[in-house]
Amino acid sequence: GEGKHLLGGGGPQSDHESGVRTLTAFKLAMIGYFLTCGGPFGIEPAIGAAGPLYVFLGIIIVPFIYSLPQALMSAELSLLFKKNGGSVVWVQLAFGDFLAWVNAYNFIGSYVASPAAMVVLFVDYLQINGLNWWEDILLKFAFVLVVILVNIVGLDLVARLSFFFMLVINLPFYIEAVYVLIYHQHFDLSFSSLFSRPISFLDIDYGTFLSVLVYSFGGFDNLGNFAGEVKGGKYSFILGILGGLPLAMATYFIPISFSWFIDPHTHIWTLDGPFTKIASHTTSWLFH
Repeated sequence: GEGKHLLGGGGPQSDHESGVRTLTAFKLAMIGYFLTCGGPFGIEPAIGAAGPLYVFLGIIIVPFIYSLPQALMSAELSLLFKKNGGSVVWVQLAFGDFLAWVNAYNFIGSYVASPAAMVVLFVDYLQINGLNWWEDILLKFAFVLVVILVNIVGLDLVARLSFFFMLVINLPFYIEAVYVLIYHQHFDLSFSSLFSRPISFLDIDYGTFLSVLVYSFGGFDNLGNFAGEVKGGKYSFILGILGGLPLAMATYFIPISFSWFIDPHTHIWTLDGPFTKIASHTTSWLFH
């Protein structure tokens, strides 16, 4: 039938028999974490657009109305068609080769743009230390090269490094939280400060606020690309694909909360590298 060649001729129920499955539920969750948020960086414009109260509400609501359906859809289709390829495979089986081709090229286009934005965000934070133009270019090139080489080695290394970098990225924020709690007399740690509305409901920049929230919790459908690499059966895949969701939600709460305790003004969240600028008031050695 149509699309049969893509699935290796085995039909929709055929399994991924060739190669060794290397991804456990934990490793899949780690990859899912970096496919969705990869740390709190990127959420800052939403805080500048709406303030922490509405962002917290969005972090609670958006995953359940947007991310969870993606995760469940991906889990169902990936367990039905246990082949690498994700939506490209699903669209080809449902609608034929042409729409699968269109979908594949849209997918490529989005992933050329999206990771490039992450590289720019990464370097923007390092600009706090003052990089000239050639250092900027070399750093971006090196970043992309390292990511390519890691992916060439294999998904197992990607998953292991994802866990390592999750710890490295989030550890400074937890140390910052401890610092703020120890020296609490210098900060307003009240809930009234955290849940205040510095921006009125009518003045919220809804375009920025909603687009950043949706972007911060998107990507769970891409886990279907690894359906043929997961070992342990359907329970491992379901645990792995759903495990990244609470990790993504938890990633935002502590950095936003304690950064707001340090500097409760929305204007700083509209600048480049707000987390670093805020932390420089306290534990600057952690962020430089």
